[in-house]
Amino acid sequence: MLQSSINSFKDRYKEKSNPFLGTYLLVWIIRNWKLIFSVFNFDKGIKLHDKLIIIQKHLPKDLTELFGNLFINILWALGILVLSYALINLSRFIVYTSEKVIRPFVSKLTDKNSVVLKTTYEKIRVERDELQNEVYGERELKSKMEQQIQVLQRENSSQFSQIKDYKSNIDHLQQTCQKLEDDLFNLKTEIDSENAKKITELEMTIVNLTQEIDTLSSITSTKQSSKNNIAQIIDSLLTDRTKTIRIENELKANGLDTKFIKVAQFIKNKNGFVSLNSDISIFINLHLIDSRQVETKTNTIFSIQYFLTDIGESVFNRLSK
Repeated sequence: MLQSSINSFKDRYKEKSNPFLGTYLLVWIIRNWKLIFSVFNFDKGIKLHDKLIIIQKHLPKDLTELFGNLFINILWALGILVLSYALINLSRFIVYTSEKVIRPFVSKLTDKNSVVLKTTYEKIRVERDELQNEVYGERELKSKMEQQIQVLQRENSSQFSQIKDYKSNIDHLQQTCQKLEDDLFNLKTEIDSENAKKITELEMTIVNLTQEIDTLSSITSTKQSSKNNIAQIIDSLLTDRTKTIRIENELKANGLDTKFIKVAQFIKNKNGFVSLNSDISIFINLHLIDSRQVETKTNTIFSIQYFLTDIGESVFNRLSK
């Protein structure tokens, strides 16, 4: 029964441990060690009455002494507790300073290539994420454009096969018409006036066939124009952003990006009234620069003013970053 009570007290103390109570208990044991030692080390033959007298010698004689000892024990417990937590926090400060400040500083001095500032790392990580998002966007756009181009190519192939069928039908009808014309000519030379009715019927047949040929020819022309329209649709699928990126890569590949930046800055600073060499024709052909005639103050002479197109502005802004 006593053992179970002790175990229950231990379990409850572990669940609701208080550092102050533990410290106070330690202080009380140290200040009253003689009493504890005497309780567990009585000489043999000492009676209970004598034991109680020995224990009473170590206990407070009145309330003043009791509260005085209690107050001193509390002060000692608080002092030890404060000192303990101060030493713990001091040790943590030393450990964290060594880990977070001294070790990175030493590593930076000994191996500069493997250690970078956190701000530099975060900046590079943000730029990497932005580039990845841009690449993903371009890939999605490219995938959609490829799907649309495949659909248009299938439609183009279908219409091209129809055009071939119409052309073959036209050729067959033209051969038939030629044969009928030959037959008509032979009949005109061989028959007399009694067969005029038959000749008239043949002529009507030829007229109908000719009209059918014209109809098929117009259909063929319509299909051919549809093919051209499909090519224009494919070209229009290229967004301004894609055109800008394509022209930017073309300038970089030909080593013209630096030259274009200088020319664009010159045009912007001079408001387009500049005297440029013939190399500007390269950028005019790429639709990056355009020109217009401006009337001078005398109203008799026209000068050429150059300016950046919308695509030219986009390419200049991307190259200037």
